[in-house]
Amino acid sequence: MANPTEMLRLIEQNGNRIFKVTFKRRTDKKDHNGKVVARKGDLRTMVCRIKVRAHLRPGHDPSKREEINRKNQTLTVYEMAGEDSGWKTIPLDSITELVVHQ
Repeated sequence: MANPTEMLRLIEQNGNRIFKVTFKRRTDKKDHNGKVVARKGDLRTMVCRIKVRAHLRPGHDPSKREEINRKNQTLTVYEMAGEDSGWKTIPLDSITELVVHQ
């Protein structure tokens, strides 16, 4: 596993660019019928970015959005691709790979 402090530094340096992150799942993922389709501990890869201002719920101020939660060691990102696109939370201590697209 990568050092969470190092991951934060790389993500903050990244600014608003798209990046790919691989991490271990914290929970099982179930389909709409309740069948487990991905297990806790499985690796999950997503293409995402921070500082996205679209797709916020009405009434939420984007300037107050906390993308990096240092207390809980989590990162809130917007997943860009796939049917699961949308807002996701990634635990920093479970990141195994981070690739910044130039």
